Amino acid sequence: TPDKNDVWVMGDLLYRMLTDTPVWKGDANANLKQAKRIVAGKRPWIPQRIRKSNDQAHVAMLHAINMSWKYNWKERLSARAIAD
Repeated sequence: TPDKNDVWVMGDLLYRMLTDTPVWKGDANANLKQAKRIVAGKRPWIPQRIRKSNDQAHVAMLHAINMSWKYNWKERLSARAIAD
């Protein structure tokens, strides 16, 4: 459904804010590889310094990204539920 797709994109935006790296690059080959990784259940790489951080902002954003990037759209929460 459209609202669940928007939640996925929200995860992309949070990833960009957190890592300063876009999920999707301008290169078609890189984007195809990324799409195949995502379909296979693999997420874009997040630096260890962020994954291991105790900073509450990092923890909250990682949690929101994980909730946004549920591959099965039926498992994705609404943006409101993620924000709460």
